[in-house]
Amino acid sequence: MAVLGEALPTDARICRSGLWSWSRHPDYLFNLFAFAGLGLLSGVWWMAPLWFGALFLWAHTQSMPQLEAYCAAKYGEEW
Repeated sequence: MAVLGEALPTDARICRSGLWSWSRHPDYLFNLFAFAGLGLLSGVWWMAPLWFGALFLWAHTQSMPQLEAYCAAKYGEEW
């Protein structure tokens, strides 16, 4: 894992340090928590699982497959 301020290898085309060393899409995970939190802050408790479910469904059926296909075509075996 890279340390803050440590330079990445110059031949690296894909980030593999920090959260990206554990997950390809940590940004989607944090979006889920942010919107579920907004649901909780609204005072209507059932909005949290509703937002969480809607974003989870969207990410796994719409956005992520397209991103995976794009990156697989662009980066090949490295992806």
